[in-house]
Amino acid sequence: MTDKKIVALPTFATRANEETVKRLEDLLEQAKAGRITSIAYACTLATDEALTGFTSTPNVHLQISSLAILQHRIIGERQQLDD
Repeated sequence: MTDKKIVALPTFATRANEETVKRLEDLLEQAKAGRITSIAYACTLATDEALTGFTSTPNVHLQISSLAILQHRIIGERQQLDD
């Protein structure tokens, strides 16, 4: 008889993050109204993976610089939480 181990499988959140759902609904409303014309996104999945993407835009420089600003905001918020 061989030694067998029982290994617990990782569990992932199955409940929706209400803040995320609200933000996505607001963004979808603005896109349908024509206010948002392109998007770049980075998402964290319940499986602890990342999902990234973007849509084309005539003003790629604005999109790239906005991502740099977003990165700065995320790092700043993280630093505040760590303090």
